[in-house]
Amino acid sequence: MSELMSKKLKECYESDFDDTELSKKIFGTWTTYEEDINAGQWLAPVKVAAYVQHNFNPDVSIGDIACGTGLVAKLLKPGFYTNIEGYDITVEFLEQAKEHYKSTTYNDITAEALPKQYEVVTASGVFAPGHLSASPSKNIADSLLPGGTFVMSNPSNAHGHALIPSDYSYLETGGWNAQNDLTMIYESDPYPSLLHNGHQHYHRVRAWKRAKD
Repeated sequence: MSELMSKKLKECYESDFDDTELSKKIFGTWTTYEEDINAGQWLAPVKVAAYVQHNFNPDVSIGDIACGTGLVAKLLKPGFYTNIEGYDITVEFLEQAKEHYKSTTYNDITAEALPKQYEVVTASGVFAPGHLSASPSKNIADSLLPGGTFVMSNPSNAHGHALIPSDYSYLETGGWNAQNDLTMIYESDPYPSLLHNGHQHYHRVRAWKRAKD
């Protein structure tokens, strides 16, 4: 793992939830982002894309929150999932991602819903300590068509974590257990994702429906 990646991860996990300006600074200056996370065997986009492929046909409409450099779209494209639009707050990432999506648009999901509704909304990494809490839960629900599904990845402490305490619960601390906009319908077993200085982190995929459905 590069020194830059270690520095960026530490900055993220030590910051408060929902700090849009800090996130722009961290990720907008992470020039080797994709190279670094691939070296760390970052599997969240793979697992989120796999959930979509196993549960939805290729013509499904998808809005990808915090799309980054376009990893989810790149993974789905070989399966003919091309009706996917990317959203992020990092303009440097949006520029890199635009070749992989039907369109890419600046969106701060903490401030507003996506500009249209989708059958599926994905988020492969942004809902984690030092990133986003459940504060955008209503905006996410409002971004889903009736019967739509939100698919996200989150850290799991089932096997320990190098950057957060062993008794830490993201769903509890991040407010997901208290929000009433989305109802969880699926939770995967922990899977190994991201090697950080020799320490194996684990994550889960979770899927949600609009509570009002």
